[in-house]
Amino acid sequence: MANLVSNTTVGGESLVDLLNSTFFVGEDINIANFNSYVNRGTVVVRAANGAICFGEVASQGTWTVTSNTTTINEGSQIDVTVTTTNIPDGIYYWTTNKPTDASNGQFSLSNNQGQFSVSVTADLTTEGSEDIIVNIRTGSELGTVVGNSGAVTIVDTSLDPIEGEAIFLSTGTHSFTVPNVSTISIVAIGGGGGGGAGNQFSTQTNIYGCGGGGGALRYNWTNPPAGEVLTVYVGAGGAGGANGGYGSPGQGSYVSSPSLGTLVSAGAGGGGGRAYAGYTSQQPGTAGQLLSSSPAAILQTSFYGGGIGGYGGIVPYTGGSGGGGGAGGYAQRSSGYSGGVGASYIYNNNTVGQGYSGGGSGGTGIAYSTANLTLGGGGTGCWGTGPYGPVLTDVSGQNGNPGSYGLGQLWGGGGAGAGADYQQTAHPGAPGEDGVVRIIWSDRYTRRFPTTYTSNSYGTITVV
Repeated sequence: MANLVSNTTVGGESLVDLLNSTFFVGEDINIANFNSYVNRGTVVVRAANGAICFGEVASQGTWTVTSNTTTINEGSQIDVTVTTTNIPDGIYYWTTNKPTDASNGQFSLSNNQGQFSVSVTADLTTEGSEDIIVNIRTGSELGTVVGNSGAVTIVDTSLDPIEGEAIFLSTGTHSFTVPNVSTISIVAIGGGGGGGAGNQFSTQTNIYGCGGGGGALRYNWTNPPAGEVLTVYVGAGGAGGANGGYGSPGQGSYVSSPSLGTLVSAGAGGGGGRAYAGYTSQQPGTAGQLLSSSPAAILQTSFYGGGIGGYGGIVPYTGGSGGGGGAGGYAQRSSGYSGGVGASYIYNNNTVGQGYSGGGSGGTGIAYSTANLTLGGGGTGCWGTGPYGPVLTDVSGQNGNPGSYGLGQLWGGGGAGAGADYQQTAHPGAPGEDGVVRIIWSDRYTRRFPTTYTSNSYGTITVV
């Protein structure tokens, strides 16, 4: 005898309607008493168009859909169980009301049981909590919905990334508010020293300016409290000497925290002195020093690199101006500096001037003054470890090659010393280049100087 589902149509009419409106043998036949008549073999249901159906009414199929949770974090999954009655085995489908948060899929139903998992995407977008509903469909992902999981709340745990950087190019004091990240990483380069001036005391005595020292470089990464306002100081390059005088020293660059003290500090290059026949003290500009920082014990971690710029050129007894010292690099060389040593006019530049550990190389020297002094030390960039400044060729009048993605003498290159021209004309020394401070951060990646995600392609860039 056939099984008849209660909503089966017979001749275009609903079986339920037929059972409740058809009379046979003087009795009302309905869902409640249909099976007893079937068992006696006495029930015939006839539609208005003459179609006849008889048999046993089976219960209509049911779908029960349950999830293992009512709340889920982005990036996790929902485990779904499907339980049915009177539903044939086979492949069925699931979709959600949040197609951007979870993909569609299919599952197998066997013996009225099926299971699958829905992965919820961590979209790194701040959008607030939202509800996701898993729908069960027959036939295809566009088929009839026969059940759903009910609402599961997605907690917005993968927010917009907090990442970016601030580059401080303007000399002087600035403020920086610490973002809500676990660590920030900082690099600072001190200003280069100015070169000494050239002049002529008499037709017999020429003054040759010595080059200024290169600024130091220092970096670290640390964890000052979020929201704390740091003090950022960018050191200026020293002025070149005038009227045969000394060049001025540069200024150091540093970043300090109200709660942790000095986080990073890079010294400046010294100003270039002077030399002339019979003057035994050549007085090149001193290299930038690694200034003191707070003890590492009060920081989560503290790394810092070499950062002593090269000396200005030592002017020999016979004369010639001094080249500026190169800015420091990202690791300290064992000899005490990583920027290249500036060369005097007659120095063999194959043995001096090369930068190390990413530092800029020193400039060369010239015998006489020129209108535009082009023999300052190479600067060092604030983008992390890159190439070192290679040694210059053995000719006079050159800027030092920049190191670590530097741009010419930017940042921290020492100024060139001036030569004499036998015309009793005062020639000023070249100024040292300014320093720089750069701070980088991210809550998605670990960004650390000298090499870890230090490029400028993460988040918002603020230039001061």
